[in-house]
Amino acid sequence: MEKLYTVKQASEYMGVHLQTLYRWLREGRISATKPTKRTVRIKESELKRFTRMEGESA
Repeated sequence: MEKLYTVKQASEYMGVHLQTLYRWLREGRISATKPTKRTVRIKESELKRFTRMEGESA
C-alpha cells in the first residue's frame, strides 16, 4: 500500500510553505484524495512526480 501524506507532511517533504501547497492543490498542479469531507491526503508517488516535474522546469 502506498504511503499517504497529510498536507502538512507533504509541505515538509517538499520543503514548501503549507499555503503554497494548498495553492498548488487548488490550481490542480498536484492531485489529492479526500477520504473524508475535512481531510486531504496526497500519495507519495504524486509528490515524487511533482518534484521531478518542477526540477525539470527549473
